[in-house]
Amino acid sequence: LNTIHNLRFYQNLMSGLRGAIEAGTLSDFVTDFYAQCGETVPPLGNV
Repeated sequence: LNTIHNLRFYQNLMSGLRGAIEAGTLSDFVTDFYAQCGETVPPLGNV
């Protein structure tokens, strides 16, 4: 059951990521994803 849950979670996540990339709204998607998890987007640091 846990495996099914994890697979579904990642299917939904990847679908959302693909849609956001196509729409040019990836930054908004990432911010919303972290907000739903009760987190803030971590800084990238010196990349």
